[in-house]
Order: sequence, then C-alpha cells, then structure tokens
Amino acid sequence: MRLRAAVAWLTAGHLACSEAPPPPAPRVDLGGDVVARVGGLPITRDTVARIAAAQAVSPEVARDRAITDAVFAAEAKRRGLGDASASASVAARLLFAELRREEEARPLTDEEVEKVVARRWLELRRPASRRLVHAVVLVPKNSPGESVWHTAEEVATEVREVVDQAASVARSQPFSAADDEALRAFLELAESVDAGGLELKAEDLGPIADDGRVVRPGGGSLVPEFMEGVRGLAARGDLAGPFRTSFGVHVVLQLDAAPAIEPPPEDLPALVRAEVVDERLRARRAQLIEPGRAKVEIPPSGPALLDLVRVQ
Repeated sequence: MRLRAAVAWLTAGHLACSEAPPPPAPRVDLGGDVVARVGGLPITRDTVARIAAAQAVSPEVARDRAITDAVFAAEAKRRGLGDASASASVAARLLFAELRREEEARPLTDEEVEKVVARRWLELRRPASRRLVHAVVLVPKNSPGESVWHTAEEVATEVREVVDQAASVARSQPFSAADDEALRAFLELAESVDAGGLELKAEDLGPIADDGRVVRPGGGSLVPEFMEGVRGLAARGDLAGPFRTSFGVHVVLQLDAAPAIEPPPEDLPALVRAEVVDERLRARRAQLIEPGRAKVEIPPSGPALLDLVRVQ
C-alpha cells in the first residue's frame, strides 16, 4: 500500500509539472515612446508611423527622415525661424527657404557657371558636327597575321565602289533628317556586299564632333584613329576610306554638317542660375546633416519601438 501510494504521488507530481504553464517572458522596458533624440528634440514612434504611412517607406527609413528633419529644425531654431509650436518638418522647410534666399542673393562664380555648362554641353556648348554613315568590315581580336586584314581591306574596297552611288545621291539632293535617301542607299548597298567570311556592319553614326564626341545624349565618343580617317571629309557626298581602326576597316560617307551652337557668354549665368543654386543648397544640406547626425541619440528601446510600427 505504501509503495502504491508513493508511485501515485510521484506520478501526480510529474503530471502536474508537465502541465504547468511556461514562465512568463521577461518584460521589456521600452522607456516611453521615443525612438531617437536629436540635440534634445525627441522623435516619437507616432511621428515615425505618420511619415512611414504618408510616404510609403519602411519604419527605418521614416525614422531617418524624421532625424534629418530634426537636424534641420534644430538649425532653424538656432536661427530663430518659426515658433516653438512648429513641427520639425515645417521648421525644416522654413530653413531651406531661408538658405535658398541666401544662395540666390550670392552672385555666380565663373567656376560654377563653367561646371554646369560642361555638363550641359549638348544644349549650351554644342560643337560643330558632321552627320556620318559608315560600313566597317570587322576584324576579330587577336587575329593572327595580316591575311585577315588584307581580306577586310578587299571587302571594304568593294564596299567603297558600290556606295559611290549613295554618294552621288547625296551630292544631288539636300539632306533630310526625317528620311534621307542617300543614307538609305548607303546602308542597303553596303550590306549587299559579300563579307568574305567576316562580319560587315553598316550603321548611321549620327552627328560627330571634330573631337570624336557623338552629339546626342549618352552618345559617347569615337576612337581617335577613326576621326583621323574622316579628317578630309568636308561636304555632303564626300567619301573616306578604306582605312583601319582597331575594330576593322571602314568606309564613311558624310551626309550633312551643322555649325556650333553656343549662347553668348553673357547669357550663360541666367541660363544656369537655377541649377547652380540647387547645387549650392545640396552642399549646404550636406554640411548641416553630417555634424547634426553626430548628435543623434538612439535609446536602447528605439529598435524595439520601430518593430511596433505597422505600415498599412
């Protein structure tokens, strides 16, 4: 009886232990609702949630944007802009309006004007150019000996002979940007030539400046040996080649020529002023952000609070 009772008591105790609820999870002290502080200015979870919802960004990105606004708000407060009730985003806008007024009042330097003009050369300093179409007999890289180059030159010589008809068309008709008959004739005639086992490519190169730049957005530039080969072209209908470059052997027809386009130097500052002011503001913004972010404090509870933000 005693043994049976002991077994029953142990079994009941074991079952009671196995069915007991797990110990409660340790409580996390979130330390309020502040996810970050910038120079004593608190950024709350609610602020982060509003930015995340309004701008459709993650809580982490929203927090960083709130921090940036707070950095600017601190500078606005130092300058006496706005009142104590203004939000960080409103104070930041007031600051940037003030900075813009300051930068617009400063005269442009020659260096600032030149920087923008060099970047917008296609619009503000367009060089004289020639419209070219070419055919190239491509020579594979690392081709052994001169035999393959001789073959390419023989094919290119034949191309030169057949595209002379396109050159005659060019000399007899003015250039048409919409549909130039000489251009179409050159491409068709060049591509009709047997390439002798090599690859022959005919293409409209577009307008090319004397320094090799392709005069169109993102056009790049042509290799110097190509520009040397077309140096003698002067008028519509002129042919150049065959001549070699590192790519192969070329034949080129000039279709048109266009003069340089550049506003008078005295007009350039007015044309680039808005862009220069924007660049100055980006620089001022960066100057404020770096030291301002050095003063950012993220409380231990900050990451846990961000986890509670839900973006719909």
